[in-house]
Amino acid sequence: MPSDYVNVTVGVRTTYVRGMATESPSVLDDLARLRPLVTRPLVASHAFRTASAIGEALAAGADLVGMARALIADPDLPRKVLTGRAAEVRPCVACNEDCRTFDPVLLCVVNPDLAPPGEPRRPAAPLVRAWDQERVTGQRVAVVGAGPAGLECALSLARAGVADVVLFEAADRLGGQLATAALAPHRTGWAALLGFYERGCPPRCRRTSGADRGAGRRTRRIRRRGAGHGRGGDIAATGDWGHGLVGRAGAGSSVAGRCRAGARGR
Repeated sequence: MPSDYVNVTVGVRTTYVRGMATESPSVLDDLARLRPLVTRPLVASHAFRTASAIGEALAAGADLVGMARALIADPDLPRKVLTGRAAEVRPCVACNEDCRTFDPVLLCVVNPDLAPPGEPRRPAAPLVRAWDQERVTGQRVAVVGAGPAGLECALSLARAGVADVVLFEAADRLGGQLATAALAPHRTGWAALLGFYERGCPPRCRRTSGADRGAGRRTRRIRRRGAGHGRGGDIAATGDWGHGLVGRAGAGSSVAGRCRAGARGR
C-alpha cells in the first residue's frame, strides 16, 4: 500500500517514549543515512523537545518533526521558536508522569495552565493565614522560597503585570529541591526547567539570596513591617508547614503547581 510519508522513531510501544535520561533524540544520528533511501516525506519523531534538536533533524534531511510531550508542556512552542523566542519555551522534562496516565485527565508536571475541564489552571491547595483585600495593592509582592512553587509564583506574578516582585531564598542558589534533583544521574531534564525559571524571572522579578549581603535582615524586616508600606502581600513557598511566613504554596502533585497561596495585605 502506498504511503504518504515515512515516520521514523525508535523502539516498540513500551519503550519508544524515552525518559529524561535520553538527552538527545536517538534518530538524529541516522537521518542523514536514511534520507537518500526514502522517496516520501520523512518525519522524525522521537524525543524532540528543543529548537536545537529540531534544527538538527531538518538539516539532516527530515521534512517534518513530530512532537507530542513538548507541545503538552508548551502549546506555543512552534510559534515561540519561529519568532525567535525559543528561550521562552516552557520545557518538557520527559518525566513521563501526568502526560501518560490520563488519570483522571491529561495533565503536565511542568505546565500548571493545563487543567481539568472547567478549571482555569491546575488546582492547588494554598493555606491562607491572613487576607485583607482592601489593603492588597497588587503592585508589590514578596515571595519567600525559590523552589519550584516559589519560582512559578514569581514568574506568574511578573507576567501578570505586578510591578515589583522580590524573590527571597535562604540558599545561595535557586531551585530548592528541584536543583538537587537535577544533580542526580540521568535527571538533567529538571535543569532545563530551572533554566526556564531563571530566564523568565528577571528583570521584572528581583532576586535576593542568602549569599547577598543583608539578605537575612531584609527577610525579617518584611515579616515585621505593618500597614502603610505599599506592598501587595507576602507569599511563603518554603515547603514547610511549620515555618510559613503567611501561607504555604500548595502545588498538589505538580512540580510547577501554580502558586495561589494567600497574601497578607501590607
